[in-house]
Amino acid sequence: MTTEEKDAIEQRSENAELFVKAIDMVIKETESKVNIMEMSDCLLAVGFDMLYHIISHAMPDGSPEQKAEAVGVHIDEIKSHLNREVWSQI
Repeated sequence: MTTEEKDAIEQRSENAELFVKAIDMVIKETESKVNIMEMSDCLLAVGFDMLYHIISHAMPDGSPEQKAEAVGVHIDEIKSHLNREVWSQI
């Protein structure tokens, strides 16, 4: 792995950590007003919709069903990664 690739991975990790901190702040500020499960559902829905739009750009000629399938595959990959690398460590 090149230095540039390592730096890019490190930057993505730092960005992800910052994003998680920001989400944590939002949750703490709104937890007395919005149910935590509703917050979770909203965050997931926004993320899934963003992923669909990204895939739509990557697959401009794909049918809605093909794009939705690609979203599902990507979500499954994320879940597998979390299961292997994160949740198994808790």
